Amino acid sequence: MSEVKVSNPHRLRFIDSMQHWAPLEDVVSAVVDAASDQPRVYVERLGDLYRWSIVSGSGYPLHRTVAAYLGVDYKRIYIGFRTVQDEVCIVCEDPSNFEAPDAWAVIDLTPSIDDDDEVEALITSRLA
Repeated sequence: MSEVKVSNPHRLRFIDSMQHWAPLEDVVSAVVDAASDQPRVYVERLGDLYRWSIVSGSGYPLHRTVAAYLGVDYKRIYIGFRTVQDEVCIVCEDPSNFEAPDAWAVIDLTPSIDDDDEVEALITSRLA
């Protein structure tokens, strides 16, 4: 199998916190990075662990958006996804078997959000 070339390799480390529960600081770093080109993100909490995702209205646009986020041809990747509610489709490793969060929110972002403390406060206030 050939290697998939990724234009934004620094973002590969953020994919894990889309699919698996992670410490808040990992999700904060991912959201700060995503704010540069994503208008909104989904965040969720289970106990003291968090996940995040790029958001789209359905699976196909989500697939294309995640590919663009990584800087890879969308035909070279596969993503699992689930629909949380109308117009909120998120990355999900196994949509038929996932742990439901204690709380979740869709957060609107602006490119000017670049401070970890600001993003952490935003996430924790929305998921209190």
